Amino acid sequence: MDSGLLASVDWGTFALVAIIAAALVWGMVFFLRQNRKDFDDLQEDLDLQSKEDGDEDEKMPGSRASHRRGTGS
Repeated sequence: MDSGLLASVDWGTFALVAIIAAALVWGMVFFLRQNRKDFDDLQEDLDLQSKEDGDEDEKMPGSRASHRRGTGS
């Protein structure tokens, strides 16, 4: 490599851009991991709630499902 090219590179700017790029990548990975964890927690809560609603429908003869049919919508 030409030594003149290496001498003309501003290493401070290069280091700053590299640090900013690494921070953006780290932030994106962190955001996606947190988002996935939140999604899994929400899915678990919804599954639990639907199981609880299913148990209530079995126990009560006038369940919401039969009530919905009677609303005409």
